[in-house]
Amino acid sequence: METTLTTLKKGVLHLIFLLPLSPLSHAEVVAEPDKQSHEVSQKEKYVVGHLNHPRVNSFYKPLIDKAYRDIGIEIVFETVGGERGLHLLNEGMTDADVIRYDVVSQADNNIVIVPPALSHGASFLLCIRGAECNKDIIQNPDKAIAATTRFFINMRAKPGELNANIFEFDDFNHGVFQGSCRLSC
Repeated sequence: METTLTTLKKGVLHLIFLLPLSPLSHAEVVAEPDKQSHEVSQKEKYVVGHLNHPRVNSFYKPLIDKAYRDIGIEIVFETVGGERGLHLLNEGMTDADVIRYDVVSQADNNIVIVPPALSHGASFLLCIRGAECNKDIIQNPDKAIAATTRFFINMRAKPGELNANIFEFDDFNHGVFQGSCRLSC
């Protein structure tokens, strides 16, 4: 089966390394009753979330691991899904996340971007051969589109702003499309 590829967004989204907003979110503060100063001791290991993706595993994880080791911090990687990883990071249950689109850092969450961008990414529309494949289909109420749950954030759009029937999934690696058999099935 052949597919057609269309870029949905002209601009490129930055893929970045993320940390929780609070600088002491994973440090222990030890206070003694009669002392004015407090000692801050770093947690033994930092937990860093990551998506299970070949490029993340082969390039970004080793890069982040080396950066932390160079400053004397041991880290443990935890494989997390898209929404789950952001929830864990926002709630302070993980200390960092390897790589995400920069749009995940919002005014109402506890996530801060650590510059510079490690890479650049974009959203793409994949279409089967013979299907209409252009940016206009996301405004067509007669079209059905499968998308990850981060689609609306990555597109900087709200669900009601797009007319197509967009079905959100947390993550998927495969898609099943209905079509007609022209000669035989």
